[in-house]
Amino acid sequence: MITSTSTLLRDQRQTQRQVHVGRTPEMTLFGRMLAGDPQAPSVLLVHGPGGVGKSALLTRMAEEARDADRTVLRLDGRTTVSAHRFEAAAHTVRHDERAVILLDCFQAGENWENWLAESFLPGLPMGALVVIAGRRRPSGDWRLDPGWSQMAAEVALRELTTVESRQLLQPFQLSAHHGDAVLRFAAGHPLALVAAAMDAARKPHAEPWEPGPGLLDMLQRRVLGDVPSEEHRAALRIGAQVHSITQELLGAVLPGRADQLFVWLRDRPYIDRSPTGLHLRQVVREILVADWAHRDPESLRAARSRVGSFLVHKVRDAAEVAVMPAVAELDHLGRGAGRPGYPRGKVVDEAMEPADRAVILDLAEQAEGAESAAVVRFWLDRRPEAFRVYRSSPDAPPHAFMAWLRLAAPDPVESRADPVVAEAWRHCRSVGPLRHGEYIGICRFSVDPLTYQRPSPTRELIGMRVAAHWYRESPLRWSFVSVADIGDCRPDAGGVEHRPIRARPRVGDRTHALLARERNDQAGEPDQAGEPDRAGGGNPGAGLIVLTRPEFDAAIRAALHAWRRPTTLAANPLLQTRLIVDAGEPDRAGVLRSLLQDAIESVGELSRYTKAYHALTVTYLKGAPTQRVAAAALRLPLSTYRRHLRTGLAAVCEVLWARELWGGTVTRPERSPARSRPVPGTPSSPPL
Repeated sequence: MITSTSTLLRDQRQTQRQVHVGRTPEMTLFGRMLAGDPQAPSVLLVHGPGGVGKSALLTRMAEEARDADRTVLRLDGRTTVSAHRFEAAAHTVRHDERAVILLDCFQAGENWENWLAESFLPGLPMGALVVIAGRRRPSGDWRLDPGWSQMAAEVALRELTTVESRQLLQPFQLSAHHGDAVLRFAAGHPLALVAAAMDAARKPHAEPWEPGPGLLDMLQRRVLGDVPSEEHRAALRIGAQVHSITQELLGAVLPGRADQLFVWLRDRPYIDRSPTGLHLRQVVREILVADWAHRDPESLRAARSRVGSFLVHKVRDAAEVAVMPAVAELDHLGRGAGRPGYPRGKVVDEAMEPADRAVILDLAEQAEGAESAAVVRFWLDRRPEAFRVYRSSPDAPPHAFMAWLRLAAPDPVESRADPVVAEAWRHCRSVGPLRHGEYIGICRFSVDPLTYQRPSPTRELIGMRVAAHWYRESPLRWSFVSVADIGDCRPDAGGVEHRPIRARPRVGDRTHALLARERNDQAGEPDQAGEPDRAGGGNPGAGLIVLTRPEFDAAIRAALHAWRRPTTLAANPLLQTRLIVDAGEPDRAGVLRSLLQDAIESVGELSRYTKAYHALTVTYLKGAPTQRVAAAALRLPLSTYRRHLRTGLAAVCEVLWARELWGGTVTRPERSPARSRPVPGTPSSPPL
């Protein structure tokens, strides 16, 4: 359902009157102003992007002031746009020492500000207070005057915390998954939180929520304001893909007026600045990306590819001290909006010092036992330069470590000492042997006893270090990542996808997994830019191929469409993958049919996919001639049927992709109690 903008805004204002959350520092400061604290300012300058809660804050301040028996005058800068109108509106409190003047929607401008600072504000009596709120911070030179610095304070209004955001959402009584989706999208922005919550509250609890066109249009108008041209909008959209916007990036991706676009962006109220560039507020990223994906997904993918190519070249050309921030920018692109980025300032990443040796061995034994510590000792003796340590501060002892082993040829001593390295060489020999001048790289240890292999800032840094090696070392043929717990592993190390090989080497009583990526002959740009390099399987021999995930999903859909056409099914590329070949059966098409049927059945065992299971069964296994016929058999509107079918297809692809990665039988996660699942169209079929 698309809700009108006027309804959204009216309901939002009503909800804001009912619920006051957050803003404790701002209200505490205002309380001190009301109490006459000599250290408190008499003028408060509040600024922040549209919808961040400036008007709601002024409403709370007005209530506090009235409770303190103050004379409150609230003015709207959109109607008092000149000094004359403002003075006329404020004449009733001009000489009232208990006056509190609240000016909302202030339109910053040098002449307007200077009149306030030089003529109006100095004429107010002692004890009178003024709060001015607007999107942009005041720009006049008067802010630099020492006298004003004692009288006025500036507050940049930020988004709500996660706890405050949840508190704001409580009156809407959203389901858990709707609430989480709204929190991710709104990123603490009050207007986005309230508007999205109202939209989600109208959805059935069982359906996923995502922002629709009406909501996105309203938020773009309210949060972004006027965007002068499509060129400016393109600059915003590119900025939403990256962590840091630079003029160099804009020039590479949007050739033309990069310098002018950068200056325009720098002045937006929803932009933060840092030494590395400009940064869009998170809610603005979410709005722009969601709108672009809705309007033109192909254009979005093409733009991400161009940005990815630019960022890869930045990584390859970066000086050593700038490598990790450059990889972090690329990693951010791979994660997309809303995902955390480089943990700047939280962890120190540096080469091991000789004094760190004893600590490293102790960390290894704590995390993985004495046998693993013995392997660490072997490599410390043989390749000490391969080790890096991670500290919570420059002077702190290491709390974690990793080793990046560059190996040009198998060595019997190394293979006997380290089963993981031996298995990596076996994989190379069978799948993609090295050529002259090439070598393999193994992230052999990534040990942090406190978090071990769960997500953490240290794990993120280790993954980005692996990515840096991948992008910057052209002779690197194979990249491996060794992990002891594949369930908690992030397969895209710093944005470079690694996929598990089948072997599971053991060190002591602990089984390890190896994730691998091979650089092929036509190595191109990174994953984000469509790199053709192969993850995991490589080209293990004649007749065996490795499909990317999009290719794999497309082949699954094609196989289901060809369910009753044996000749077409026999040409499906899945028949050349490990998924089918490893079964060792001559009738590969029959194996594929069995796997598809098992996958559909496994999807049907999950209660949340019951309707999707029926859509899959009627459409493919029972062979409905058209989607309209299938929808009629299921007693569903065509659009609802298609939604369930898409959900079912995605689930089948996920099940079989896991089988392709890990081998074994088709898994049935989160299995519900066994039950009969009658298919609509039979006497016992329940209506959907």
